[in-house]
Amino acid sequence: MRVSFLMSIPVALAAGIGVNLVGGVSLDVSSISGLIAAFLFGTLTIGVLLRVAARTRFWKFCLFLGVLSLIPLLIEGL
Repeated sequence: MRVSFLMSIPVALAAGIGVNLVGGVSLDVSSISGLIAAFLFGTLTIGVLLRVAARTRFWKFCLFLGVLSLIPLLIEGL
């Protein structure tokens, strides 16, 4: 579980940089600060999810993530 979450850090960072470069967006102060904020928030979120996964049974954790992933769909439908 830990390896799968930690492997997402460089992928997300590379995706953010790649989207900026392919999209023709220059790396100015606001985009760099947004990239750093997203990196820090993602790292914090991974830490929280790892602690939750360590304290709960795996099936409950999967159910929690499934429900959590449906929330944006419910919000968009409103």
